[in-house]
Amino acid sequence: IAAAGMSVLSEAYYVNHRPHLQKLWPDAIKWLRAILREGRPFIRPLLFETIFPIGGQLFSLIGDMEPQLAAEDGTLDLALELWKGADTNEDSEIEGYTARPLLMCLNAQKGPIVLDKTEVATRLVDDFDGDGREVIETILDRLSVATETSKSVNSLSTTDLIMLLRILADCAQSSILEALMTTDVVPDVVEALGVLLGDP
Repeated sequence: IAAAGMSVLSEAYYVNHRPHLQKLWPDAIKWLRAILREGRPFIRPLLFETIFPIGGQLFSLIGDMEPQLAAEDGTLDLALELWKGADTNEDSEIEGYTARPLLMCLNAQKGPIVLDKTEVATRLVDDFDGDGREVIETILDRLSVATETSKSVNSLSTTDLIMLLRILADCAQSSILEALMTTDVVPDVVEALGVLLGDP
């Protein structure tokens, strides 16, 4: 797949071949969205363990090197699809989502502002039927799973989810701000940080 091939070529390659990254990005979007859309009813663990990490890697790549690609048609749509994720058939060892693309679109990375983060947050809420509380509760649920001490703590996912909460708190999105004030965000984040730092 175009997306998988792009992820194999690391930043060390693209730093000297930026036009290749720009040219391949639209194809990567199409492939990833097609797999998520058409493969969702038949998706298997191997695909979960591949498609979401690849999506995260690619968005990290463009966030570091070509952040203007966030404004390309379909980029935000793909980021939202990768965040919403897919059903993993209750297998807690598999993460059927990635937060990294959404973080990149919210301008978590250093660099020029490409997309308005409040507009991105509004699109996120719209994808959850206009319910900002469901957005925040989804993040907190995933944070709880990522920091389960009964299994290996996923420090990367934990960090991404905490960063996502921080950035959303800076957005002037009323539904999300209300949800942040009426859910257990602070105690849940403190607990997650304790686990992350080895002090559960």
